[in-house]
Amino acid sequence: MKVKDLELFSEIINQKIYIWKNNHLYLVNKNNINGNRALIIKLLAFAKTNTFTLIKHESEHALIVPCPKNILIYIEIKHNSKIKAFNLSSVESLLSVRQTGEFVYKLYTGQDCPYSFITFKNTEQNSSIGRQTSQKTVISPELLFKNESLILDSISKLDRKSVKEALRGLTHVQIIGEIFANNNLIRGEKDTLISFIASLTQTVVMSGLPAKEAYELEDSLIQAIELRPTLPLFTEVIQEIVWIFYNQLLDHRKKAVSSISERTSNYIQNHIREKITLSGISSALNTPKQTLNKAFEAKYSITINQYIRNKKICKAKELLRANILNLEDISKFLSFSSKSYFVQTFRQITGFTPKNFQRKNNNTI
Repeated sequence: MKVKDLELFSEIINQKIYIWKNNHLYLVNKNNINGNRALIIKLLAFAKTNTFTLIKHESEHALIVPCPKNILIYIEIKHNSKIKAFNLSSVESLLSVRQTGEFVYKLYTGQDCPYSFITFKNTEQNSSIGRQTSQKTVISPELLFKNESLILDSISKLDRKSVKEALRGLTHVQIIGEIFANNNLIRGEKDTLISFIASLTQTVVMSGLPAKEAYELEDSLIQAIELRPTLPLFTEVIQEIVWIFYNQLLDHRKKAVSSISERTSNYIQNHIREKITLSGISSALNTPKQTLNKAFEAKYSITINQYIRNKKICKAKELLRANILNLEDISKFLSFSSKSYFVQTFRQITGFTPKNFQRKNNNTI
């Protein structure tokens, strides 16, 4: 798959291109600013197999190109585009759209596009997508929550008590009846949830959660909502979503607060059976080796390598006391390069050979 080629093409036509893959939405050109991801995911629902889908949404257009393995490529076509796609009655414009779709398919897959048919979807005919087609379908979290700003502010501060108070302020029943009396209740609730998820995503990103992690969470929640034919009690869904974002941000803050030395120690203890290297720890914790060593020695007064050896020998002592594995098995279990190196290391740290240690503890091998 040639994503780099798509990135170059995105720059040439001056349009954003997204890839929908494994239930996640990716912006091809990282130099661009993400658009309305929640809206794009909703528009992708109009995609059809083995056909290009040209979508008209408000004053803009978008082209969806289906690829193998359920991958979709979404191309924005705005008025500053070099693609002729605005006069849909023009044969030339439609040919340009088809050629663009075929070209994008080949750029990404490296193969000729097996289809050329174009379907057209005008979202203004769909009340759940159009933003201003009818006053009764203008749905916003503000209409369903008396205090949405309090919810978002409480999450950003990780104030659990305030989040609970804000959630108790949900007043959706009467408003739902007024907004959706003449429309599809399920579709309306889904649109409202998706809109609120987008607000929550922006809040946690601004509060320090990595954008990649936040957008993946957003995509997975939106996908889960769209795939459900019905929803349980609306307020319960809202509360569940709020606590998911809250806990995600809380976990991230806890990891950030944890010192580098503690994270290093935890990593070593969690991987004690493996062959642990400084480079491996550096990569896992996304921290330079020099920074790791300096922070670790400042707290524990020994090097990381010494700490690894000590922890492995502590584990070896437990195994020797249990008298289940022989020396060869213990050395392999703890990823020592050889039995002799294990024995040598054990003696250096404890002052005893493994056999003498076992005898001292009234066990035999």
